[in-house]
Amino acid sequence: MANSTNQELAHAFINYMYRPEVSVQNMNEIMYMAPHKEAVKLVNESLRNNSAFMISEDVKAKCIPLLDLDQDNALYIKAWERIRAE
Repeated sequence: MANSTNQELAHAFINYMYRPEVSVQNMNEIMYMAPHKEAVKLVNESLRNNSAFMISEDVKAKCIPLLDLDQDNALYIKAWERIRAE
């Protein structure tokens, strides 16, 4: 967004997507968890009951967050492409 040619519009879009009624529609459609506690309460029951969508705290505790590699990201991509080619 920092490089956006229209930051006001970018902020408006983010604010729109973060509204609970919009966020829940997005989650129901793409089946991907959004960081919005109120919207998660409204998501389809089938998604709320899906352990791949509603990840338990036990599983979350075992997860390792991805790190931003910054300028080293190009090296990671190159290594990954080499692995995939084998």
